[in-house]
Amino acid sequence: PRSTLFPYTSLFRSAQGLKVGSNHQSARHPESDSSAMSSHNPPTALPGACFLVTGAASGIGEVVAKHLALCGARVVVTDIPANSDGIDKLAAENEHIVAAPLGDVTDDAARMLIIDGAEEVAGPSGLRGLVNSAGGAWTSPLMGGTEPDEVMRNFKLNAAAPLRLSQMFAEKCLARKAPGAIVNISSQASSRCLPAHAAYSTSKAALDQITRHLAVELGPHGIRANAVLPTVTMTPMGKKGWPAGAPHTEAMVSKIPLGRFAQPEEVASVIAFLLDDDRSGMVNGALLPIDGGFLCYGVGGEGEVL
Repeated sequence: PRSTLFPYTSLFRSAQGLKVGSNHQSARHPESDSSAMSSHNPPTALPGACFLVTGAASGIGEVVAKHLALCGARVVVTDIPANSDGIDKLAAENEHIVAAPLGDVTDDAARMLIIDGAEEVAGPSGLRGLVNSAGGAWTSPLMGGTEPDEVMRNFKLNAAAPLRLSQMFAEKCLARKAPGAIVNISSQASSRCLPAHAAYSTSKAALDQITRHLAVELGPHGIRANAVLPTVTMTPMGKKGWPAGAPHTEAMVSKIPLGRFAQPEEVASVIAFLLDDDRSGMVNGALLPIDGGFLCYGVGGEGEVL
C-alpha cells in the first residue's frame, strides 16, 4: 500500500530550494545532493570542509582534529603558546591539519587573531565549523575554597571564551552568507553536583545555556550550535586524574551503566557527526551526553543517590 507519508515527503522535496534566513544559504541535507546518496557510502559534508579546533595540542581537541582529518576535512588547530610543540607535531604529522595563530582564548585580541588566521588558512570558502575544545577545571571545596578568582577563571575559559569565539565565527559566516556549525565541549558536571566542583560545574552549566542561545539566535542564519557532555574521558590527563583501581575511580564508574569511562575517539566521532550538515543538519541546540548513561541513571552501584 502507498505510504501515508508520501504527500509530506513530496512537499518537503518541493521546498528544498528555500533558503534559511534572509539571503543566507541553508545547511545541506542528503536529499538535496543526489551525488551524496550512495548505496555504499553514507552522505557526508566533511570532506574538503574546513574546521577550527581550539585546545588542540592534546586531549580531546587533539583527537577531534585527527578524526576530522581522517574524515577528509581540513582542520585548523590552535592552543596557548606554551603548547606550541603539540600543535607543531599535530600539523607535521597530517597534511590536512594546519596551525592557526596561537593564543590565549580568554584574551579578546588573541581570539580575533585566531579567527582571522583560521579564515585566511581556510581560503575563499572560509571556515565551515568551530569546535570549542579549549577548557580547564579549577576546583576546591565550597567551604574554605571556591574563591572569586577561581570562579572567574573557570567562567572566563569555559563559558566566556566559547561564547566570544562563536560570535566571531558567526560574524565570518554572516559576511559570506554561509552556514556553519559550532560544537561546544561541556561536561556531565554541568548537570550534576560533584563535591568541590561548584565553580567548574556552574561554568559548564553556563556553557550549556550559551549553546542554546547560539542555536536560537544563529539558527535563522543557517548556523547550528550543539554541545557534547562527556563523562570522564581517558585522555592522558583523564588517566592521571582517574587511575584504575583508585577508590574515587571505582565510585564514579559504579554510577555509569556501561561500567567504564569514555575513550577520546568516542567523543570525537560524535563531534564530527554534529559538524556534518549531511548527517546532522536538523540537530540544533542539543546537549548530547557521551556518558554511558551516567546522567539518566542517577544511582551508584551500592544504591548511593547522587
